[in-house]
Amino acid sequence: MTPSCAATCSKPPAKKPTTWPGRSSGSTPWAPGDHLAWTQQRLDALGARPSLLNPLWFAGAFALGLAAAKVSDRVSLGFVVETENQVAQHLQGHLARLPADDLASRAVVSRMKDDEERHAASARDAGAMALPAPARLMMKMAAKVMTTTAHYV
Repeated sequence: MTPSCAATCSKPPAKKPTTWPGRSSGSTPWAPGDHLAWTQQRLDALGARPSLLNPLWFAGAFALGLAAAKVSDRVSLGFVVETENQVAQHLQGHLARLPADDLASRAVVSRMKDDEERHAASARDAGAMALPAPARLMMKMAAKVMTTTAHYV
């Protein structure tokens, strides 16, 4: 497992209800910073650090999300669904490789995976358009480059 993807704290906070950010259903109790904070706490506890490429990944994700949003809300939501599904799969891979006795990391990665799955469901429920297979494949290839590179940098 890459240190940059290590779980994040000894005990994740209690599950919070999820509402879709920016929707009129009210304020959002979930914030993307939760996962980043949990990750940093866990990395600190393990004496590890995040990838030095994280700022590049964040900028790229923002740019892709912005481009999708310029097309339409449905495309933007479709991008969210695919992103969250791929992240959930990635986290499932970490759960499969984490040592059984690393309960702290397992708890956080599991919570993050659950959150990602809920975010995808929320975006689907909000009217996400299914992205075409070539777009999903390109996203998967980009994610593979990111995760492989982050393992070393």
